[in-house]
Amino acid sequence: MKIRTILSIIFIIIGFLFLPIIFKLIFNPSLPFVISISNSMAHEENFDQWWMEQKYTYNENEITKEQFKSFPLSKGFKAGDILIVKDTTYDNLKRGDVILFNTNRGIFTHRIIKKYQENEMNYLQTKGDNNYESQDVEKKIEEKQIIGKVIGRIPKMGKIKIWLINIFS
Repeated sequence: MKIRTILSIIFIIIGFLFLPIIFKLIFNPSLPFVISISNSMAHEENFDQWWMEQKYTYNENEITKEQFKSFPLSKGFKAGDILIVKDTTYDNLKRGDVILFNTNRGIFTHRIIKKYQENEMNYLQTKGDNNYESQDVEKKIEEKQIIGKVIGRIPKMGKIKIWLINIFS
């Protein structure tokens, strides 16, 4: 029984070490996956309750509850989830997509609530799903700030990776 447990632990460690390489080969992103470290995209268990608290910013941007439910990752994600990121371009993004982007304050993961042009430049307006009203709405994300599109998540597995990194560093 001990050998099986040891082999399982070794398999998990090797998997975490090679997971970035596998994702990079499949999705070719600059960051194949990242660990969510905030709850800015977390939702309450009851979607209707969450919507009542969050609907104002979405309604201001002509996003209905029904439209929101059809968006990718419409149930959000929490700190500790691993986010799978794929390279993308501005033209391949649409309202409702979740993106990873860089600002002078750091790297963020928010939902696109508006795409627009100004002076022949492409911009995005984004919001963390769990940020109230217009709190932390990024109003002018430039095309060059986009790192990638979040296409999936692995719940809670980021906590394990953080633990493994702390052991080996």
